[in-house]
Amino acid sequence: MFGDRTCGMWGISAFQALVRNHAYVSGSQIPKIFIALRVQRKRNNQMRDAVNKAARFIINQCLNDRVGNLVIGWNEGQKNGSSMGKRNNQNFVVIPTGRLIERLKQLCLEYGITLTITLGSVHIKSIIP
Repeated sequence: MFGDRTCGMWGISAFQALVRNHAYVSGSQIPKIFIALRVQRKRNNQMRDAVNKAARFIINQCLNDRVGNLVIGWNEGQKNGSSMGKRNNQNFVVIPTGRLIERLKQLCLEYGITLTITLGSVHIKSIIP
């Protein structure tokens, strides 16, 4: 019924349809879909907040230190081939680096900072002798 839509895209009408389809929506009998959607929304809000704070911190540091160029190393699909062990992979893959870069693009444009995105492997090789 709702299999083709993701949780973040559901609007009020989808909730109303679910309520009509589930007649047992009383206080303690909340359908599991509502709980899952609430958890998903909370996680998305927390991630958006963390990305905004991290990007804002980076931009504030650039402004305080009068940095006009920001260089970020980025490899497309860098998380797919990571093999750092089971637990470290779980912690690493959750970090939304794509969202962070998109937010940095917006803020750099707003504050007049030049953002350059390079291949991460080239950037790391130039730093390490």
